[in-house]
Amino acid sequence: MLQTEVYKCESLAEINAAADKLDKAIEVCPLKFDVGGVEHETHNWKGIYNLNKNVYTKTVSRNLYQVITHKEFLNTFATALDNLNIKYSANIQSMGNTVVTDIEFSEKKIELKELNEEFVSGIRLINSYDRNYPITIMPRLVRLACLNGMVLSRDETKFNVKHSSQLAREIEKLISVKITQILNKYQDMQVMIETCIADSIEWKLASKIMEKLIVQPKHLEKILGNLEIERISTPNLKDKKNPTITFLSKSLTDEDKLTRWQLYNAITKYTTHGEQLATYIEMHLQSKAEKLLLTPLIKLKM
Repeated sequence: MLQTEVYKCESLAEINAAADKLDKAIEVCPLKFDVGGVEHETHNWKGIYNLNKNVYTKTVSRNLYQVITHKEFLNTFATALDNLNIKYSANIQSMGNTVVTDIEFSEKKIELKELNEEFVSGIRLINSYDRNYPITIMPRLVRLACLNGMVLSRDETKFNVKHSSQLAREIEKLISVKITQILNKYQDMQVMIETCIADSIEWKLASKIMEKLIVQPKHLEKILGNLEIERISTPNLKDKKNPTITFLSKSLTDEDKLTRWQLYNAITKYTTHGEQLATYIEMHLQSKAEKLLLTPLIKLKM
């Protein structure tokens, strides 16, 4: 598992200080390769090299690609927030070539009085030297009742683009525009949550939906545990290679139901408060949670 470094910041100065500790990358150009002991120079390609890890990360287009460093990206974003006079706190996680930053806007809360729910709005930022992730800016909420982090990766305000020389020139302007778009979009959450709460189903059937949605047994068991449901394998006498799966609960009766909202929060609770997860696993599980948020139960596989 990659070592994760975490920095908590509340100002441009603190973000700059943290960014100085993040991995730095350079472009290797010209890029040479060895063929039978003879060096050849490539004219269309260059390499990206992580200086801190002493690791070659990726071969990229010589003309179309330009490295945007973690520090450059975070500094530009924090400067845009200062220019917009928005107070924030940032949680920066550095993992290998990737940095994931969750920003919360403490003074920009969303209150759904009819649902007795309150959220803090925010944004998730991702930057990666190895191109496993493009530059990403997406809406994020924190549900105050349980401090669950909720990422909206399918929202139309999400910004997702590969590094390029054009992006490097325009990134400050793009960031300011996306921040404004995202902040104006959060109120639409109320409709999604109201619909999500209205959908309910018997808990055993809900467990089967979760089993289809979360295929990794390790994560599924922990997520179902948040709903006080156990998933156990029982012997199948007719086919010992394929044991049957039984769902048990000490707190729920056969008549009890769960809502789509409860299922959604069981996943976000695990991704937020569970064991430390690799970025790609956390993002994968968040996408599954978002599918629950946006898809009526009748359309989910059971």
